[in-house]
Amino acid sequence: MKNKPVFGIIGGNGGIGKTFSAELRKLGYKTLIASRSSKLSPEACAQQSDITVISVPIRATVQVIRKLGPLLGKNQALMDFTSLKEMPVKEMLACTRAEVIGCHPVFGPSVSTLCNQVIVLTPGRGTAWFSRVKKIFLKTGAVIKVAKPAEHDRIMAVVQGLMHFTSITLINTLKTLNFSHEEIDSFSSPVYRIRMDFACRILNQNPELYADIEMLNNSISSVLSAYLAENKKLFSAVKHRDREAFIRAFKRASDYLGSKKKSAELKTDKLIDFSSLL
Repeated sequence: MKNKPVFGIIGGNGGIGKTFSAELRKLGYKTLIASRSSKLSPEACAQQSDITVISVPIRATVQVIRKLGPLLGKNQALMDFTSLKEMPVKEMLACTRAEVIGCHPVFGPSVSTLCNQVIVLTPGRGTAWFSRVKKIFLKTGAVIKVAKPAEHDRIMAVVQGLMHFTSITLINTLKTLNFSHEEIDSFSSPVYRIRMDFACRILNQNPELYADIEMLNNSISSVLSAYLAENKKLFSAVKHRDREAFIRAFKRASDYLGSKKKSAELKTDKLIDFSSLL
């Protein structure tokens, strides 16, 4: 293997692909880019690269894997940057002789540095390129987590699926109730404003991406079913003014968090102080 492998990023002129191409070049790695606006074709990019990275919208990922996977040899690697892992890893294993690596950068392209950002790697086939990719990403200061594709998707059903779902329903509830968000903001607490800012941030993104994350992760239905069941129980307690049931639900959630509650309060105290200056 070469001392410094060549990376080829399919879709590297936008989004997370652009972020990684810049980081890899900073580390001295030659990085080829193939996109709709580049002169280099995806096929040529894949053939000239040691590690080909698919960084396209989720709904297009399988099509691109099927197109490029057969072009790669056993001494190359095929990797993807999608938010799901079961589907693309399975497809890569079926479509190529190359080593296969699933990768999910758990952050968006707006980050200024990869330091302390989480990158999940899911092994597919082979260990040589996997080990090298892991070492390269560690050089950026990122936190590397290794998981099986199914485990990744189960956790992302909460980290992404549940969080996105609750943000969308929160804002649509305000719209259904015919509240003006300007009116509510004038009465709001710091915690409410921060919660709303994160919901607004999600709703300022591409709805196509978020629809794919919700619809294509096989673990999300069971997560949302559990969430709706908990909503139903808590709603029943409030509707029937069952104070004891409400307190039990509150304490159950509090006990689950353990010591995390106190550290979170201290952390968000700083966030509240900082947000008051904005």
